[in-house]
Amino acid sequence: MHRWLADDREESYSDWLAWVIEQIKMPELVFRVFGVFDVQCPPRMLARSIAPTVRRELVVPFGHAGHEGRLDVFIDYEGLPLLVVEVKKGCAERAGQVKQEGYRQSLEERYPKRKLCPVLLVSSSEEAPAEGGFAVRTWASICVQLRRMVAGELKNRVAPIAVALILAFVAAVEENLLGFSSELVRRIKADEGGSVYFFNTNVAELVEKSLLEVPK
Repeated sequence: MHRWLADDREESYSDWLAWVIEQIKMPELVFRVFGVFDVQCPPRMLARSIAPTVRRELVVPFGHAGHEGRLDVFIDYEGLPLLVVEVKKGCAERAGQVKQEGYRQSLEERYPKRKLCPVLLVSSSEEAPAEGGFAVRTWASICVQLRRMVAGELKNRVAPIAVALILAFVAAVEENLLGFSSELVRRIKADEGGSVYFFNTNVAELVEKSLLEVPK
């Protein structure tokens, strides 16, 4: 999977991310993946595998000025806020966010009674506010949440092959988008050429966060 995704476009990462969401299913976990902790799920939905409607490249009336738009990943649990994810491989500052205003307008007109949770998913961010009311989330935060879930709630709820593929996707994102090189880790363990001095401390930070308890 590392090779499949290494040089691929954002569409491939969006496809795999949508597939991961379909495997997780449980709404409280899916919202947590994208850093949304304040959604109140009805009792009938808690701890249950209620499959959402997940759509890729959903066409909406507005994107860039004078043009239609396409939503990268659209996630719909009936009765809960709509999750919309705009997927980018690069940083927030280079994401080209102008079309997000059109996306929000399209969603507000099509779903006037639904709360919206639009997310801009990027490799890094200087915490600048995103256009169109999109909340900025990083790939690193997604990886942390997925690692926690694989070690916790998903352990006995998802088929082992699906769990393995979710972890493979996480590892591919960490290596291809975040620059966490497995080869460098191997060299550090062998201490070849003093490479330990060039270790990316973000790797340790991601692992540490993955081991922390989920915020209540």
